[in-house]
Amino acid sequence: MYGKVEWETAWREDPLGEQRKLIVLRVAECERPGVLGSVVSADLFGLGEAAAHAELRRIIEHALSGRANPEAEPAFPGGVVLPQAPPFPARCRYGMFRRSSRTSRAP
Repeated sequence: MYGKVEWETAWREDPLGEQRKLIVLRVAECERPGVLGSVVSADLFGLGEAAAHAELRRIIEHALSGRANPEAEPAFPGGVVLPQAPPFPARCRYGMFRRSSRTSRAP
């Protein structure tokens, strides 16, 4: 009963999470109703006791120190070849697409 009031108060006072007033944890797979559906949470379910304890410590350390950044910088996506966009307007081998003479037109 009081837990809901406490987290709603913390959410109202720090809606962007900049002050790290609220750390949302899930200890079981469950639906997240209302505003909790849009809140990023850390999942501890499916972990053994030691692994859950270590994960909880890591989460709290990141919350206290600031943003949790990856340990290594992601690789630059160089060398990726993007497909060439088709010409516009689309063309067929005879030029512009045309309405077929066999297509009936509405009066």
